[in-house]
Amino acid sequence: MSVGLESFLFSFQVGFIDYICHPLWETWNELVQHPLTCEILDILEINREYYNNLITPSPPSTTIQFKLTLDEEEDEPTSPPPHPPTDNP
Repeated sequence: MSVGLESFLFSFQVGFIDYICHPLWETWNELVQHPLTCEILDILEINREYYNNLITPSPPSTTIQFKLTLDEEEDEPTSPPPHPPTDNP
């Protein structure tokens, strides 16, 4: 598996823990108030740190800027191109 794909999957795992698992278990802990739910939250934080440490930082993006300048041509009348000679007798 490529490093970029692995890093993407690890960041996906961290996001899943942050936005799905942790709020779910935090709410469950408030409702149930059981010591095991606190232990699950602790283990969840350990897993989050583990996956977060596996994420390789992406290289800084390179910005390329172009400057477009248009040179104005002198106002000269344009004439149609000459027609090639025809060999009609």
